[in-house]
Amino acid sequence: MTIDYSTSKREKLKKGYKKRTIQSYLFPIECAIEEYLNPLELSDPCIPPINVRSEVFFEISGAYRLIYEYYCLEECMPEAFGYLYLYAASILKAYELSRDEVELSGKNPAIQRAMELGFEMNSLFYALISVNEFETAKKLSQYNNKLIFYMLNEEYDKAQEILNEIPDNPDEKKEVYYTSSPYLKKIYQAIISGNEKDFEAAMLYRVKKYRRYTYDYSFILDTCSITMIKFARKRGLDYHFDIAEIPKYFLDENNHVDKELYKLPEVPLRKSDV
Repeated sequence: MTIDYSTSKREKLKKGYKKRTIQSYLFPIECAIEEYLNPLELSDPCIPPINVRSEVFFEISGAYRLIYEYYCLEECMPEAFGYLYLYAASILKAYELSRDEVELSGKNPAIQRAMELGFEMNSLFYALISVNEFETAKKLSQYNNKLIFYMLNEEYDKAQEILNEIPDNPDEKKEVYYTSSPYLKKIYQAIISGNEKDFEAAMLYRVKKYRRYTYDYSFILDTCSITMIKFARKRGLDYHFDIAEIPKYFLDENNHVDKELYKLPEVPLRKSDV
């Protein structure tokens, strides 16, 4: 089974990203912090302001995503690696802060709903594993995603018990990214059973599905596939195809983020919140 390294959609997207400077991708981060610190001056009356710090970090995670995608398309992988870490760190920080903000009023309903539904939770696990933050992923998944937790700990019998409860044929019209466990069941089963041929076939099937998504390009960096490959290698399996969405830099577990260089911004409490 073969697959093209890249696609025409990806090449068109690359041209679009190049029209902007890295500063333009960093600017929304400054804006989100400033909007929180000075809401009366900057907020559009039609848009709920950012009134709590958790919302600041959830908002800037989107900017970090654009930045790591920008560097991936530029093939600057160490920088993409660092900003993927910041994407994960900002979501993690948002959830940590939200636990202390339960009683605060005036929250942005769109951001709060996204956080309550855990819209970014799967992406968070895949990002952490992609940048080799395995211990953080273990601690978090222990309470939020048992399947990933068991795979990280190589407890394959327990992982299989979870897979047994997942339907074999999910409705593929309900998801376009194919990152939740029902759409990954065949990949997980191939890993657990140690079947490299089935693993590669299931991986290629998923890549071809998301590449056919017509409205947008589903992945610039496929952190879900990177995670699955790292799980597979723990079982002595590997893959034998080369695609742009899976840079080899991210598969090297010797690579680590320089946390002195890649730090989240400081967001102090407003005087009114102290």
